[in-house]
Amino acid sequence: MFRGYRHIVLALGLIAISSAVLGQTDEQPQEPQRKTQQEQGPTQIAPIPLPIEIVEDEATAEARKRHEAEASEREIKDLIAQQGMNTATQAMNRATERMAEYAFWSTIIVAFGTGLVFASLILMWGANRAAVTAVNVIREMAQRELRAYVNFTFIEVISDVDQMREDQPRNVRGYQLKVTVENAGATPAVDCNVYGDHCFVDAENFHTPVFNQTKDGGGQASIGPHSKVYGPPRYISRDDAQRVLEKKARLFVWWRAEYRDVFNRSPDRFVEKSWEVLIPTNPEVLKPGDPLPSFRFIAFGRQTLN
Repeated sequence: MFRGYRHIVLALGLIAISSAVLGQTDEQPQEPQRKTQQEQGPTQIAPIPLPIEIVEDEATAEARKRHEAEASEREIKDLIAQQGMNTATQAMNRATERMAEYAFWSTIIVAFGTGLVFASLILMWGANRAAVTAVNVIREMAQRELRAYVNFTFIEVISDVDQMREDQPRNVRGYQLKVTVENAGATPAVDCNVYGDHCFVDAENFHTPVFNQTKDGGGQASIGPHSKVYGPPRYISRDDAQRVLEKKARLFVWWRAEYRDVFNRSPDRFVEKSWEVLIPTNPEVLKPGDPLPSFRFIAFGRQTLN
């Protein structure tokens, strides 16, 4: 409390001294200054700054200091928070940049991986096609190995003689030519139809023989694997055989066999062959113990095996 009174007394003393100094200055004017002042007019005196001290009680001072301390603390905390936010923002920016970079490289890697996936799919497609092709080739090889193969393997000559006792001479009326049809495959030949023809061509005016290809055989039948059957025979009379023997005519025989194998979607297969028949001897009468006349068959014309 006494401290406040002391300040008031000091302020009043300073005011009194200032007033005395101003009074003395007004009482001692100089003549030249007056003339100058009269010429220039009244002089403006600048106010003298005086220190002012605000006197406040102790409670108010304590409250003010407390508010100032709290304000300073808040500013410090705000500054620290702003620094933390700045640091966090910089860290987020760096993280965002890294994420963008990682995303870019991830996109590149994903695109490359997608290309590899497509490439692997193309390779798998090619491998599947190759596998299917290999399976088809193996299946075709197996079918070729196992399918039916029909062919004409042998021609048998049977003499047509009178029905007499075997110990007596017999007259030869003609000959039968019977062809043997064999299936050399491992599966049956289905719906096999065998038919044939024979023709004579004048020996002096020879021309290519023409066969009647009418299907007048014995009908359709199946031939088992590694089995043989006879095709329809061709009958040669004794007079015709005599013409061939005397080389007045040439004899040709022809057979054709059509069939299918057991595999699905198999095309119709066939075998077609023709021969020229040579008769070196043609006895009209066979004595007991005489052999059959020998016939020779020479392949002629088309020899087709499908």
